[in-house]
Formats: sequence, structure tokens, C-alpha cells
Amino acid sequence: MCVVAGTSTNVATGFPSKDVDCTDGTVTWRPVLNKERKALVICNDGTNVAYLVDYSAAAGQGKGIRLNANGGSFVLFRPADDVPQGDFYVFSAGGTSIGHFER
Repeated sequence: MCVVAGTSTNVATGFPSKDVDCTDGTVTWRPVLNKERKALVICNDGTNVAYLVDYSAAAGQGKGIRLNANGGSFVLFRPADDVPQGDFYVFSAGGTSIGHFER
């Protein structure tokens, strides 16, 4: 979970573990409870297209689920959808603003 908004780097950094926050560029990430995800909503409120990927996939610009600029979104709810349980990453060629909700 992002606890301090900012700009992340384009290289993998350490990931938060247990009760330790992780800084990536000027963003601070905090680990969250490991509960089953029942709903996932990710929205791109920025002015650049972004791509949603899991890190095990061929990640990078132009790969994954496209989130259009200015409101492009990705929404999944159980029981109708198979909500993924792993980590997700967002890639963008320029700055963007990503909103996130999960339950």
C-alpha cells in the first residue's frame, strides 16, 4: 500500500516486509495484511497511458492491461470474477496518478 505519494523509479527496489516500509524513488510502500482479495479497482487519473502487470510477466511499457489516461480503470469483484491474489505493478512512459481500492 502506498503511504507517501511520489514518483517511483524504473528499477526494482527492495520490497516491504513485515513491519518495515520500503522507499522507491520518492514513494513509500507499506506491507498490508495477507487476506484474500475479494474486490480490486485500479484507476489511472493521470494524463499518460499506464499498463497493469504482474511482475512475473514480460513487464514494461506496452505490455499488460492498458489503463487509458484520465480515468482508465480495471475492476474485478467476486464471486463473478476471478480476482487475482498476487502483486501488481503499473508501468507508464510518463508521470501518472494511480488510484487503488481493494477489499
